[in-house]
Amino acid sequence: MKKSALVALGVLVLGLLLMVAAKFLLPIWQEMEQKKNSDAGLVAGKIRVGVDSWVGYVPLCSKDMKNRMLTSGYLLSCEDDQADYANRFRKLSKGELEFAVATVDSYLVGGASYDYPGTIIAVI
Repeated sequence: MKKSALVALGVLVLGLLLMVAAKFLLPIWQEMEQKKNSDAGLVAGKIRVGVDSWVGYVPLCSKDMKNRMLTSGYLLSCEDDQADYANRFRKLSKGELEFAVATVDSYLVGGASYDYPGTIIAVI
């Protein structure tokens, strides 16, 4: 083989290796840059709360509460389940929610099926 053909083949192989490396490393680098330039790097964890549209739960899911939680390092996510307490307690028992809000009577009745998956920590 001629020397020029070997050089061309080497350049081609090197180019292919660089393209493959870029395909796999570029998304990782972009994600690191995004986290560095956003507040996502400050998030230590996510707290999911099962709620419904009752007006008494508004303070729990307000923009101010979400901002305060983010300042503390947690992303607050309120999941409105349209007052489906059975599903809310099921999610709580499976670990799909960290907190669930409910009336005491609905917890006493609906929580029994799931061996009372939480603790009443506050009454609103």
